Amino acid sequence: MANVALLKATLRYIELHPEEWKQSLWICETTACFAGTACLLMGGKRIFRKGELSDDESVRVGRKRRLVMEMAQEVLDLNSNDASWLFNATNSLSELRRMVNELIAKELAS
Repeated sequence: MANVALLKATLRYIELHPEEWKQSLWICETTACFAGTACLLMGGKRIFRKGELSDDESVRVGRKRRLVMEMAQEVLDLNSNDASWLFNATNSLSELRRMVNELIAKELAS
């Protein structure tokens, strides 16, 4: 079951802080995509190596370490198709709104 509360919170955060959102970046300094934002909202910490993000763009949530996309898929409780669709680097904010609404509607219908 998709994490509806986190889907809504992530979208709302991006809408309120558009300067911190860039869909083509997982997590970089103060900017993140939808997946990265979801991880950060769950208390995720970027994994740095010598002052830089690690090459594999990993994040730690609690004791778990995963690639950002994998962690976001897990915390949002999405299947791989929905995650790939939602996390696409070319998605605009209006597309993200539509996608989140569709995922929520699908979840409520099940």
